[in-house]
Amino acid sequence: MLLSDFIESMGITRYRVAKSIGVQRRRIDEICAGERGITADTAVRLGLASDVDPQFWLNLQALT
Repeated sequence: MLLSDFIESMGITRYRVAKSIGVQRRRIDEICAGERGITADTAVRLGLASDVDPQFWLNLQALT
């Protein structure tokens, strides 16, 4: 969901997302590949960067 609905639809790169939220690109790559979950820390960072409630990001994991 992060990759298809946000990164690709906004026309930005995973590197840019990682840079803007202050994490390593590897973390974003692994989340997009489904190899890593979204932690509370990452959810807060994504929430601040995307203006989306951090709880939304955490709830996505419950759906998958």
